Amino acid sequence: TGISLEQEELRLETGEQFYLPVQVFPADASDKTVSYAVGNPSVASVGADGRITAKSVGNTWITVRTKYGGDRKST
Repeated sequence: TGISLEQEELRLETGEQFYLPVQVFPADASDKTVSYAVGNPSVASVGADGRITAKSVGNTWITVRTKYGGDRKST
């Protein structure tokens, strides 16, 4: 299972939100579950649905992984 991110880089103002679209392939994959993680939780948060919220000024990474760890992408 692999993933593709539509947004490779993102700039948000404090309090602004953005939904990070993720495509899982192949299209007929039996499990398209992904998880999200944030590198610096004081700068941003990310929900289980991929909604990113900017919390303060700074830089961080959002990492998206397939359920079985077959692919991982960061933005």
